[in-house]
Amino acid sequence: MKTLNVTIPENEYSRLDLETSDLTFDELFKKISLLIAKDALYKCRQIAKKTGLSKMTQEEIDSEISEARKNA
Repeated sequence: MKTLNVTIPENEYSRLDLETSDLTFDELFKKISLLIAKDALYKCRQIAKKTGLSKMTQEEIDSEISEARKNA
């Protein structure tokens, strides 16, 4: 097994919710993936607010999904 030392800025260290500096690659990968997913979700919510999509009813959402499936 190889060891890799990575320097991470303090603010990113906090954002990744790292509790230790001794992680496996898989653990670090999962933490980074979760952070990326959270950031993407936040951006999607911001876009939905700007475009009015956040005000869609469940019925409207279901209708859009149904229509998209018909056209797929």
